[in-house]
Amino acid sequence: MQKQLMKIMQLRYWKYLVGLFVIIVGLQGMRSMTVVDKWQTSDQYYHSEQFIKDFKQHPKLYLQEDRKGRLL
Repeated sequence: MQKQLMKIMQLRYWKYLVGLFVIIVGLQGMRSMTVVDKWQTSDQYYHSEQFIKDFKQHPKLYLQEDRKGRLL
């Protein structure tokens, strides 16, 4: 009885489970690509001339740390 039920469940719902798996993996992949893109954009800004200029003009607006990680 148990094996027959498992076989029926597998035949009936296998396509839906595979589809759900593909959707979940696809959504996670798209989310990961978005996060990486945002990180790269932020990294490019923090290494840009504009950020360095703003940082030097208004240093009190930014948190600064010494080499040991203590806030100045």
